[in-house]
Amino acid sequence: MSRLVLISRSREYESRMQDLVGSNLTSVAGAYLPFGTDIVLEQIEDGEQPEIAFLGPFLSYEDTNELSAGLRLRFPGIVLVLVHENHEVIEEWVSAMGVHAVLSPTADDSAVIDLLVSLHEWLVESGLLGAESNPVARDPRPNSTKKADAGDAEDTETEAAEETESAETETEPAALETVATAEGERAQVIAVVSPKGGQGKTTVATNLAVGLAKLAPNSVVLVDADMQFGDVATVLALEPAHSLPDMVRDLAPRDPMVLKTFLTPHSSGFFVVCGSESPADGDAVSGEQLAHLVQQLSEIFRYVIIDTSPGLGEHALAAVEQATDAVVLCSMSVQSIRGLRKELAVLSSIGIMPASRHVVLNFEERASGLSRHDVELTVGVPVDISIPRSNAIALSTNRGVPILQSGTHDPAAKALNELVARFGHTGSAAWRSAHGKKAVA
Repeated sequence: MSRLVLISRSREYESRMQDLVGSNLTSVAGAYLPFGTDIVLEQIEDGEQPEIAFLGPFLSYEDTNELSAGLRLRFPGIVLVLVHENHEVIEEWVSAMGVHAVLSPTADDSAVIDLLVSLHEWLVESGLLGAESNPVARDPRPNSTKKADAGDAEDTETEAAEETESAETETEPAALETVATAEGERAQVIAVVSPKGGQGKTTVATNLAVGLAKLAPNSVVLVDADMQFGDVATVLALEPAHSLPDMVRDLAPRDPMVLKTFLTPHSSGFFVVCGSESPADGDAVSGEQLAHLVQQLSEIFRYVIIDTSPGLGEHALAAVEQATDAVVLCSMSVQSIRGLRKELAVLSSIGIMPASRHVVLNFEERASGLSRHDVELTVGVPVDISIPRSNAIALSTNRGVPILQSGTHDPAAKALNELVARFGHTGSAAWRSAHGKKAVA
């Protein structure tokens, strides 16, 4: 009997695969990954060599690369299947890691079985596996041909009909596995704001999501709240089935389970509420609806990151009002710096400045004729993080792979990691309060 291995960060996907292949499957939780891939591989029981390994979903490039190399070294001839949405970036993963197949995490049971059967047949034809082995515990395909006794024919036909009817009546995908805050703790809602467009707001928000997901997988959601021209999905190379307008109408505002089915997963271990497909759809969403969505998400996730519209319109104000933290950006131009000063003054005057504020100076460079000190004098508050201008960020954005996901050691990545560190346990407002630290006014 062929053996399968699944290394994943999703308990829901693990449970589903266990139902499909039964005792043939050895599952290893991705929670072991922070301790090193060797620890993960040691969880695979000794004995008969596994023939097929599924990697994912929600594994980073670095983890997947190390696991694929370790599996090939430990189990020569093993077939590697990447569980990930297929897009251009994944072609690089497949080429670099020697992956044999890519399987969407949302693929239905029949597609999973088809892949298993085809890989099993290939292993048999290659002489790597005996023909008597069976890759699955059951075959859920309605048209599958199974040998049965004459007395069992009627029961088999009834079971097939029931499975077909169940598949036809299922209209929504299963909700994705998420991780909420611990009991008694409040979620951190982080609004990323800037007075003008083009300040790198989306770049900061997406990298913040990647960085926090490394610290707390499946506990981060990124909301594209730029209602007219949000491009988070483009920057992350996602092709969402649902967008923000879907989440504020019908059943979603009243049922968290429905809401979770509309989320778009990212390979780095976080989830995305993608922006509207057209400005008209975005305009149909009110600030009140956005605020309610953020409240819902804060009950589901530990971190809620909101990429807001430029300026202080209805939606940006609604996001800031719900936030525990504000990341406020400006670039090294006189117009942007003055705009940030006005924005901070307005938020303070209307009394909705979040308890914690993080001032980020983006695109820092000496050639601008301005210094960090000049910015601080004009804005009237200290700059917390300075992100240098970087060609690596522009390249990562064009590739659809955030710079913190690619693992580069560029100075801009270092600055972004410093920003991420401000939102860990030791950077939270709750921690500062418990330890006698003053929140930034």
